[in-house]
Order: sequence, then structure tokens, then C-alpha cells
Amino acid sequence: MLRYAASTHADASSETLAALFANRDDPEASSLAELLLFPGEEAQRRLETALEAACATPEQARELEQAVEDAVARTWALLPGGQRLELPLEPGEAALFVRRLRPEHTAPPQVLAAVERRFSGEEALEFKIMLRHCRLAWTPQRRAYVCAVLGGLEASARDTADALAWALRHLADADSQASFVDGLSAAYAALEANLKRARDFGRLLRTSSYEVMMSQGVRAPHLHEEGIRREMELVDMICQAVAGRPAWTLAGLGQMDMGDMDDPEALMEAFTRLGG
Repeated sequence: MLRYAASTHADASSETLAALFANRDDPEASSLAELLLFPGEEAQRRLETALEAACATPEQARELEQAVEDAVARTWALLPGGQRLELPLEPGEAALFVRRLRPEHTAPPQVLAAVERRFSGEEALEFKIMLRHCRLAWTPQRRAYVCAVLGGLEASARDTADALAWALRHLADADSQASFVDGLSAAYAALEANLKRARDFGRLLRTSSYEVMMSQGVRAPHLHEEGIRREMELVDMICQAVAGRPAWTLAGLGQMDMGDMDDPEALMEAFTRLGG
């Protein structure tokens, strides 16, 4: 919020912010208030344990919103240096803060237990917050799938978090009645095709330029090769976790793109990975 204020107004002092908030009809004040009243990572971490224990229903969440709305008329921003900036709340803002915490979206107990079997402390909190704020509508099949991902991934906490985030996005967009494994294979095949396009485009760009290609009618999208490779790694981790097989075998690919390499040891390592 302070970075936004400094970049917009060249001044993030408490006096300037107080003057802005004094006129809530000012669009700039509204933007700053939105940033201030959005629950950030620290607020989510502090409240997650209580939200999990409450495990609110949608009706209870609406009651909580109304209770906070009725009880809270102002809040304070703690600025660097210990200064406190008072912010009177507009109607609906306190309730919106609670709604953004998503108190009714606690993950199923089986999924939370799967998190706790793998992680503890701050790492477990990160996964629980991710699960609360995903767009997934839980079904028994999706619950079992996410538990399999969490239980089967043999990766670091960072890689597991990235893979779980990908899986949650993929599940939210997928047909709940379709085979999740088939969806993984289709996603991997699509990424493989995009990787080939990205490499072809990179070779073309190294011998030409955007301007020349545009003049020749080339309208190829710019695909980020490293980003695609990372996404393929995550899909492969998930396939190994839920199906016990490398993603390229599920995708029905007769060959696997292992990139360019001159080091014989790297080549042997790549061949070793073929078997999972």
C-alpha cells in the first residue's frame, strides 16, 4: 500500500495518507483503502488456525460478516516507525474484509490431514491457506485426488506447493465427471506441443527479428520455453504421484523432448529419468 501511495503521490507520509482517507469519494482514496483492507499473507497466517477450527458453514460465514460489520466502524494502519493511521470504514467494507478471508471454504478434514502428515508449522499453514483460497468445489473424487497428490509427491515443500497449486487450478477448470488422469495426459500433450513451438520460434528469432518476421506475415505467439518446461515438470510430478508413471507415457507420446545437451553425464541422467 505504501509503495502504491509513493508511486502515485510521490509521498507516503502519514499526513498525506490521512488527507487522502479524509475524502473517501476520491478514487485514489478508494484504491488505497482497497489495498489496506485486503487481508494480506500475514493476516491470513494469523487467522487460518481460528478459521480452520471454526469450519464455518456458508450461513455462519454470513452471520460473521454481519457481526463484524455491525461492530467495527474504523480501523488503523500501522505504518513504519510505529505511526497509527486511522481509517473510518465505509458501509460494507468490514463485511467485505471477512468475505475475502473465505471462512466457509475450509478444506475437507481428509485433505487437511494429508497436509499435516507431510508438513508442520508455517509450511502446513501455507498449504492450508492455498486450499482455502482455491476455486475448487470439493467432491469426493476431487478430495481423493488432492490427497493422492499430497501423499504421493516426493518433492521439496516449494515444489510440492507449486505442483499442488497447478493441480488445484487444473481441477477447478476440469469437468468434475471426467477422468482426472486423462486430463493430466491431455495437459501434458498440449504443453509438449507448445514447447516445440517455443523452441521453433526461438530458433527463428535468433536468425531474424520481430520486425522482419512481422513484415513477412509471421504471427507466432511468444511462448516462454523455460516456463513451459517448469509446468511440464509439475505435471510430471503429479502424474508420478497419482498414477506412478511419467507424464509422457500417460500422454501417449512416442518420444520425449529432453532438450539439447552436450554433456554425456547429463544425457545419461536424462535417459535414467525416462523410467521415472
